[in-house]
Amino acid sequence: MTSENIYWDIQQGHNIKGQDAEVQKCCNHKKSIIMAVFLSGCILLTYRVIEYAIIILNTKDQQWINYNGKTYYFSTNKQTWEKADIFCKKENSNLTVIKKNEELNFMLDHTVGHTWVGLKRMNDKWNWIDGTAFHNKIFRDGIQQMKPGLDCVSMLKGGMLFAAPCKTPNLWTCEKKSADVIYSRDV
Repeated sequence: MTSENIYWDIQQGHNIKGQDAEVQKCCNHKKSIIMAVFLSGCILLTYRVIEYAIIILNTKDQQWINYNGKTYYFSTNKQTWEKADIFCKKENSNLTVIKKNEELNFMLDHTVGHTWVGLKRMNDKWNWIDGTAFHNKIFRDGIQQMKPGLDCVSMLKGGMLFAAPCKTPNLWTCEKKSADVIYSRDV
């Protein structure tokens, strides 16, 4: 083996080693990027879990709102009229009875869609859950009824009342005197 061949072998070995180092650097760089993306995903996931837990833990406090001597509960899930009524009774309250314009305006500020209120047809008459008869003083359009046999009432965001099947899942509101509430926030 001549010195030229030895030099060539040494040079080639260095080139191969140099190429291995570059490949190694490239792989390490890719590994670092993958690890950074993975860790940022873990951090984002952890943040979302904590955020969700905070929302769940604060939901009860945020749903009961004091207004004008009463406290109102605004559901965030949907139930049938009967299940909403049962929920309200378990909370020592009733489905909301709206008899004043101020109360209607308050409700409209807090409802987001079809929302059960304490109005139901009993013996072919519309009555509030407290036993009083429904009057069109506040709700000038009355109760919109598309077909017979719809015995429970939901309110839309705009304040219109619609007769609906009681088994339809809707949001709902409960009300009770403010002194009965432990978890609440003032408006």
